[in-house]
Amino acid sequence: MAVSSVYIFWIVYLIQKVSSMNIENVFSNDQENPTFEKPVINSRNGQVILGSKNLVYKLSPQLTVLQKRSIGPVSQGVGQTSVNVFVKGLVINKGDSSLILCSTVSQGSCQVLSVDDLSEVKTPYLPSMVSNDPSPNVLFLGSGVGNKTVLYIASWYTLRYGVADTEYLSNSILMLSSRNPQTLKLTTTSSGVQTSIYTRESNETEAHLKFIQGFSYGNFVYFISRFYDKESRITRLCKSNPTIDTLVDFPVVCGKNDHSIVQGADFDEKTGNLYMVFRKMRGEEGRRGLVSSVVCKYRMSDVERQFNLAVNDCHQGKGQLGPYYIHQKVPCPKVSAKVDDPYCSKVPGGFASIEGLQPIFSRSIISLNDVYLSSIAVIAQKGSTAIIVSSADGVLRKLLKISISHCERSTTCQECVSTSDPVCGWCNMDSRCTEKGNCHGSMIMPPWLSAAMKESCAKMADLQPSLLNYENISRNQHQHQASTNAIKNTIFMATQ
Repeated sequence: MAVSSVYIFWIVYLIQKVSSMNIENVFSNDQENPTFEKPVINSRNGQVILGSKNLVYKLSPQLTVLQKRSIGPVSQGVGQTSVNVFVKGLVINKGDSSLILCSTVSQGSCQVLSVDDLSEVKTPYLPSMVSNDPSPNVLFLGSGVGNKTVLYIASWYTLRYGVADTEYLSNSILMLSSRNPQTLKLTTTSSGVQTSIYTRESNETEAHLKFIQGFSYGNFVYFISRFYDKESRITRLCKSNPTIDTLVDFPVVCGKNDHSIVQGADFDEKTGNLYMVFRKMRGEEGRRGLVSSVVCKYRMSDVERQFNLAVNDCHQGKGQLGPYYIHQKVPCPKVSAKVDDPYCSKVPGGFASIEGLQPIFSRSIISLNDVYLSSIAVIAQKGSTAIIVSSADGVLRKLLKISISHCERSTTCQECVSTSDPVCGWCNMDSRCTEKGNCHGSMIMPPWLSAAMKESCAKMADLQPSLLNYENISRNQHQHQASTNAIKNTIFMATQ
């Protein structure tokens, strides 16, 4: 049987050369039908660690093999066949130079290895931490209770076997949990409650929730998932109390053309923006014969505001508890007692997780027809953000550079308007180069000089009267009118 080769292109090198598509280094795995888990990079030395079926590799920055650790196949018992082991997730803990490895062994377990020597086991396998299907789970380090570093894990129902090897789903695996990254044991809140959330028991035989990404923002952690291949969701937990008491869950959509199934997500810490890749619902694609993907950008400050509003409304008896796989859908009970921290503390009266009803919405910034985008990476560069997306056909695309306050590089009006930049212009009232939306109303006309139109800069020649008292503006209607008249009687003389 022919042996296939799968090439892993180290994304860090490739992005640097992606404009010309030069491939710096290649790693080839000669397994039959190989699979790879997303690599993690040791920032201390540039080494790459990635999981494969039954194997974990440590590679040099040039992608040569430094170490290979076998994790499978493993025997299911005496007289039974061996099964392959798949890596569910990898996390490097820089605090103690360790590697957290989660895999399908022992019904979904994790262990802690030395990142310098993968054969050194710091913490042995702890079972039933992740689901035991081959698809990856979401794992990441972030601050938690007491501002200590914790390991966040997002998983789903795990597969169990009943009579005559019949399959069924079990909620014995935590959906969301916060753990000590050294011992892998559950952390507890200040009141002694374990930081864990279970799903409700299910009689279904197929898992319908898949977690895509997780990240920290402000006082909260967020998890991106897709549900039943029909909709996508954002789930929020408070870092100081990551329990069902602070869980809020919202649907999320991109654009107006049924692009509702998230495929990948990445959070840009520098800008506070969340980028997500979506495709259409399968039913919609089948009816119209369409294949397309879109990318949407969400400002996390706006997302956080919508979450907070849902919590406030629920405390007023508006909205509902849910979603159904965590809590029965019932109307929010009105909270009469005073709550010290409505977003992070336990609310009296049996309050539980909240399900937002109105989707978090954003317009698409990129749309591609006849392409299935499967993942996204956001790379902060000098003065801009590069969006790198990969598709199901194995193509990597550098789609866009989004400017980040690049207008401010020009410090004078002449520098600003001479750039011919379609975004920038000179704001006369603020005396700065900026986008038109950032230049508010002005007594000077025009208030904003477009660089794209190469409009001429104006300079102030004279101001009459020379003194103008603004202290009394808007104190009352009469004085406001007087101030307005004063402004109207002020003459701005400009020369071009």
